[in-house]
Amino acid sequence: MKIIAGIIPQDSGQVIIGQTVKVGYYAQEIASEKTDGENEIDLSYMDPGQRVIDYVKDTAEYIQTADGVMSATAILERFLFPPEKQYSPIGKLSGGEKKRLNLLRVLASSPNFILLDVNCSTLLRCA
Repeated sequence: MKIIAGIIPQDSGQVIIGQTVKVGYYAQEIASEKTDGENEIDLSYMDPGQRVIDYVKDTAEYIQTADGVMSATAILERFLFPPEKQYSPIGKLSGGEKKRLNLLRVLASSPNFILLDVNCSTLLRCA
């Protein structure tokens, strides 16, 4: 999935993605990748000091939905983040809230193809 999403390069073969395809990649787990033996890149990093609202606004301040254009504040409320929670640091969120926030950020980027990198037990809990 990370190869299709363009996060890591393929070791052989070829990945061809259409010009109109915009891939969204949601990773359930926070994973790290060593690039040159010293530097570590976190593939789904959230700055614990950053405010929830700013994390979403870094992707999109306004989001197009089936109901029309919504502000980051309004869409956060739909994802169960009340106004007082939106201005708190990400570090104060629970694990589930962080996952919900990460999913919102993926959706806010307006992908037309989404890769959900989750394990089976998570899917069973959601069903």
